Amino acid sequence: MRVVIPHHRSFIEPLTDLLRTGWKPLAALPARARWWWLATILASVALAPLCLSQADALPVFALALSALLNGLLVLATAPRRNRSTLLPTFDYGGIATLALLASFGPAAALAAFIGEKAAGAFVPDASGQRPAWVRSVYNLAWGSPCIVFSWAMRGLAPDRTLEPVAIAACWWLANGVLVGTMAALAQRRSVRDGLRIGMTQEGWLRLQEGALSILAVVVLWTNPLLLVVVVLLVIGQAMTGLRLFREYEAGAAARDQARKDPLTSLPNRRAFEEALESRSTRAAVLMLDLDHFKRINDTFGHDVGDQVLIRVAAVIQASLGSLAFCARLGGEEFCALIADVADDAEMFGVAERVRLAVSQLQFEDRADLRVTISIGAARCRAHELNARAAITRADQALLCAKRNGRDRTYVDTLLEASLPLAS
Repeated sequence: MRVVIPHHRSFIEPLTDLLRTGWKPLAALPARARWWWLATILASVALAPLCLSQADALPVFALALSALLNGLLVLATAPRRNRSTLLPTFDYGGIATLALLASFGPAAALAAFIGEKAAGAFVPDASGQRPAWVRSVYNLAWGSPCIVFSWAMRGLAPDRTLEPVAIAACWWLANGVLVGTMAALAQRRSVRDGLRIGMTQEGWLRLQEGALSILAVVVLWTNPLLLVVVVLLVIGQAMTGLRLFREYEAGAAARDQARKDPLTSLPNRRAFEEALESRSTRAAVLMLDLDHFKRINDTFGHDVGDQVLIRVAAVIQASLGSLAFCARLGGEEFCALIADVADDAEMFGVAERVRLAVSQLQFEDRADLRVTISIGAARCRAHELNARAAITRADQALLCAKRNGRDRTYVDTLLEASLPLAS
């Protein structure tokens, strides 16, 4: 008789599982971004004791209270941002961090910064997801280097009254270098791009934080009771910012909805017209039209016809990938604007890939339903001001494909040479 001894998980196994799962987002970063991430963390660990050594005049409860209040400020005022791109963000917690740095030194600033960034790790982005732990750790890590650098450089101010200005300027500089570089490396952009955004767009927001923190410090030195006015100003700005952000988000959602075909979720004709304005000189246009679609509707019903349109739209998008802008122009007519095509042979191959994928569509319980598509293709020409001329030529090629048997691809240049190219 075989005795099975139950396996008990040791306390090490959950830790190894966590490390194994946590390594994935870090491994997804480019090598240079991982090295920058690690260097910033090591610098933070090395400089954090230097910040805390300045805490002699502040009780522990004051440090804990600054972290708690700053975290609550971030949770109350942070909008649901889209953090998937290299975009600047504004955290009102940065105002308190800078104000405490100028007024009470690095220890108070570090406590407030930790509260700010720890709270930020619980703020979901526009997709409802919280930031990956890699980003959260880095957000915590760049604080102490910035704090130490800004505090050390306060001596550049000619007198004490201008120390907050020097601190804010140095904070802008250090933040731009550390955060801008990391964002650029993580997204495989050039360091120059990261520094440009870090010093300009992101830097402009940090300067706003600096200006409000300078105001808070000056008011505190003048009359501490007036600090309530600054707090109300910051809260008012935060509430106004949240309202404007929500209005912008609602407007953007409405604009996206107006540019989307409700059945297939592809962009509609209006969106396609907008895309034409930004086409490249090597772009190509495909005009696609389902064959005998009216017959499908009459035979199987409009519900089946709608399912055919949905499936065909998905196949077109999947076949062309991210290099093409696909749209439904109306009815059974689709159009695709391909960003970069070298010659007619490549364009024809791309169109044929779409045509063959559509012809292979199968529908459950509809074995007798066969769907085919005709395609007209044309490349944009250098002397043409926009892609509308190419659309006209692709439309003419589509008509020839329809007249000559359907389920085929025609290229406009071969029509001009009286050599129709059928599949």
